[in-house]
Amino acid sequence: MRLLRYELGSFNNDRITLVEVSNANIPPYAILSHTWGFPEDEITSEDISEGTNQHKPGWDKIRFCGSKVTPQLQHFWIDTCCLDRTNNVELQQAINAMFSYYQNAEICYAYLSDVSEQEQMYPVGPERTDYMPDYANWHMSKWFYRGWTLQELVAPKAVHFYAPDGTYLGDRESQAVRICQTTGIDGRVLRGRAVGKFSIKERCRWAQNRSTAREEDVAYCLLGILGVQMPIAYGEGRECALFRLQERLKEGREARHRIVTPVARSIWKVVYGPPDSKPVSKSTLRTLSATWLWVSPEVIQLISSSSLATAARSH
Repeated sequence: MRLLRYELGSFNNDRITLVEVSNANIPPYAILSHTWGFPEDEITSEDISEGTNQHKPGWDKIRFCGSKVTPQLQHFWIDTCCLDRTNNVELQQAINAMFSYYQNAEICYAYLSDVSEQEQMYPVGPERTDYMPDYANWHMSKWFYRGWTLQELVAPKAVHFYAPDGTYLGDRESQAVRICQTTGIDGRVLRGRAVGKFSIKERCRWAQNRSTAREEDVAYCLLGILGVQMPIAYGEGRECALFRLQERLKEGREARHRIVTPVARSIWKVVYGPPDSKPVSKSTLRTLSATWLWVSPEVIQLISSSSLATAARSH
């Protein structure tokens, strides 16, 4: 993993360094969530290392992160410069691990680049205008309608929203009602309930009406949300990417079924005795299967142990 390390009290590029950290020695870090501008406007790892292109608008995001540095939190992860997108292996690993990057961060700062002090409408093309919400309507930012920002909203421990000028707009939990009304996301996940507690159908519904710059990202941005991994193949097209995602989900369900049914029967045997002493009803199996949906080999071993059997029969 690559992180930005800031020297305290300095936002100059010569006091910002990129550091490589192993999975076993990742320091506490904050993470930035944002919407991309034009690719040429964003800061790359080369810009950080060489101190170049300081005229780019993307430096404003780097400086913003620098303003949040504390003695306890001097490292940041920012996708524009902490990830080498020209390295296919690194890109594959990062996209499949992106949910965990946000989940493991101490805090996520959501940088709403289109929010300004006063509401604005300005033309961006011959047939439409772009809308810049003011502070009071920050929940209408385009950030809430992008595909990748869905996991950046629900995965972190805490999410704080800021305007580009550094104005604090609110946090995810205190603004859950407003965000829920805008996005349709269940308010419970905004208050910290685990994403995995919600059905696949519900999680997919959260992604409705969200857009991505690259068509395949419609599927790829859901990998962490749905708890699956798969190879990334830009160029395959939207339909192919979604089909492969559906196949991965199907494979996962089938694999869990192969594990859950024997485990449920084992639980029944431990609690109620041999199967022939009392038939296992379908409803009971469904209940037990739902309880033990994710089962590790260690848990299976525990189920068959005499200590667990004794404890279960004593209740």
